[in-house]
Formats: sequence, C-alpha cells, structure tokens
Amino acid sequence: MEHVARRLGFVFERSKGSHRLYRHPEGRRVVIAFHPGTIPVPTLKRIIADLGISVEEFNRTV
Repeated sequence: MEHVARRLGFVFERSKGSHRLYRHPEGRRVVIAFHPGTIPVPTLKRIIADLGISVEEFNRTV
C-alpha cells in the first residue's frame, strides 16, 4: 500500500503507533495501517478511495 501511495505522489508525513500518514501535494491525505498479514477488504477499499483512484487503477499501479 505504501508503495502505491508513493508512486501516486504521496509523501510520508508522520506516524503514530502502527498507522502512517501520507500527504499528497494537492492536500489529500491517506492513513495506512502498518500491520503484518492481509488487509481486510473494506479497509483496502477505503484506502483506495482515500488515494483518489479506482480499484482498476490500483491494480495497474501495483
């Protein structure tokens, strides 16, 4: 997830606990939890929406 955020222009801003905040130059923000294992589907969809892209674009970016 962090790789995709960086490829889309998001820059690491700060972290608190296991959550990392990334900010885009246009002002958008996305919080990505840094946990081992798989990400639940609803959480993944929320992160993709916060990145401002579609699921198809996410799949192409990965």
